[in-house]
Amino acid sequence: MVKSSVRRRSQPGPRNRIVIDDTVFSLNHQHVEIPSICKVQRKQLHSIFVPLIETGAPRNVFIQGGKGTGKTTLINMFCRALDASGMRSGRNIITVPVNCNFRSKSSEILHYVLASRFNEHMEERGLSSLNLIDILWRRLVKEQVHLVIALDDSEVLLKIEGPKFLYEIARKNDEMGRAYGSISVIATSNIDQWEFMDLPMACMFNRSDTIYLQPLIAREILVILQSKAMAGLRPNSWDQEILQYILKVSNGDFRTAFITLISAAHQAEVEGMDRITTEHVDVAISFIM
Repeated sequence: MVKSSVRRRSQPGPRNRIVIDDTVFSLNHQHVEIPSICKVQRKQLHSIFVPLIETGAPRNVFIQGGKGTGKTTLINMFCRALDASGMRSGRNIITVPVNCNFRSKSSEILHYVLASRFNEHMEERGLSSLNLIDILWRRLVKEQVHLVIALDDSEVLLKIEGPKFLYEIARKNDEMGRAYGSISVIATSNIDQWEFMDLPMACMFNRSDTIYLQPLIAREILVILQSKAMAGLRPNSWDQEILQYILKVSNGDFRTAFITLISAAHQAEVEGMDRITTEHVDVAISFIM
């Protein structure tokens, strides 16, 4: 666990306020479009989901890669692109990214999907995942929606429940057909999801629809850092040299780099400075590495 690097003042003054949007530095923040990131993998995802765009046929895909390989960036960027493709094709496609670190059970995931996308607010207890899938499916059919649930860090869910949730969705798709609605799943993981798949699930999922990610290269990490700094930090409070320094001291690790960036910004605020310096970065990294 990364320790907090500084004690923040509750209200930094306007002259030394550097962070203008903390949400930009959340792991779940949907990055602005960065064309160079995961370009090949986004093309792979698009080819897998062509049947959904053209005919409404549900698709399922696993994305595997270690920490800092861009899994969250990839699915967030692809979900936005898929929503746009659905609009162009006249297909009512709705994507819902879900982080399984915060919603680790199928019932929690389904409650979130129903509440966030369909304004269905129900008691957290008393309904099984099958009940919730039935409720969700009625909404999909009524509104003719093709839903894509993007499960980030799905290994958390799989370790708790196994492939039950994925199996229930796949079976429901088979029962109902695809004319008026469907549910597709994109699941990212740090480990091999196929280790959790039993024979019925192996028959419902196509092993060839598994995308493997390699660690991001330095240039890609720098592009993401720059996009975060532009969106979340005050102009002129950072420059390319400080981003390069952060990348260097982070040993090329994506998550370490952007946690260091926000921690260094907070350190500069606490000291009453209006720019991030290498000294602020050194303090931040000392609490992370």
